[in-house]
Amino acid sequence: LFSLKKINKMKICISTLLAAIAVVSLNSASAAIKAEFQFNNNLVTAVGTAPNLVAVGPLDASIFTIDPVFGESRTVYSTTSTGSGINQAGLRLNTTGLVSAGTYSLEMVVNVTGGSNSYKRLFQTGTSDNGLYISGVAGSEKLSVYPPPSGNPGLPFSLNTYHHIVVNVSANNVAIWLDGSLSQTIATNHFNISAPGGVVSFFLDDSFDYTSAKTSLIRLRDNTLSDAEIIALAGASKPPLVKFQVNVTLKKPKFGRVSGTGSFTSGSTVTLAAKPKKGRKFVGWYDGKTLLSKSKKLVILNLAANRNITAKFK
Repeated sequence: LFSLKKINKMKICISTLLAAIAVVSLNSASAAIKAEFQFNNNLVTAVGTAPNLVAVGPLDASIFTIDPVFGESRTVYSTTSTGSGINQAGLRLNTTGLVSAGTYSLEMVVNVTGGSNSYKRLFQTGTSDNGLYISGVAGSEKLSVYPPPSGNPGLPFSLNTYHHIVVNVSANNVAIWLDGSLSQTIATNHFNISAPGGVVSFFLDDSFDYTSAKTSLIRLRDNTLSDAEIIALAGASKPPLVKFQVNVTLKKPKFGRVSGTGSFTSGSTVTLAAKPKKGRKFVGWYDGKTLLSKSKKLVILNLAANRNITAKFK
């Protein structure tokens, strides 16, 4: 296994990080990965021979984009639903030949960004309302099974934040894990894959509910994971935060000053501002001899390395 200290020192990139997570997962004694989608600008599995994920919804409702995931800049798949029916955006996967209908595990790293008020579906295996949802009104959302087990509404779930989720399905029993903590266990066959052709869906609903989300990882295994394996995977999906330094050197420092420098997490947006003194002018921001901008404000998107910038005044 990779040392977290070594990872921190190396300021590991996303491809290496995902490889590290894969190493953790391969230690499972009984659960083999049958499909793994990392969303590196495609919907193709990175492991095995599973079919591609199928995008569903309006053409302009889903895009690949860069987003900070647990402190690392990653390519994610963003789906935006504006309503039910044809206004939904999501994904489907044909699981035929990959896993048995009643024994498998699903692992996801996902950020739910919006949707309908009461229920936002994450995962569906059939054609009914049964499945995995974010339930509750704004400010009191929970990750839960529908229909929920008596007396257990699920774990609190924050929108606009990435979470690590595992669904273990075996012998008509389902266990839901959120960020390494057990959310719900329930005796039910509602997660047996019963949809025609073995097709499961993500973020899609057959009724009036709808979901918007950003997805960094979907992984399907042919058996359940142990508690220890799930906790290890949740930890591996959240590496130590990598930080970069943004420094500014002033050319003629007596003529002005700048703000916005410092240490920032990978993937951050950094805004630098220049303020010339009375009677002086700001010339521009430079990276070596290259002019970046003449504006007094410089915005650096998706910070991925240390930056040394020169601010020139006259």
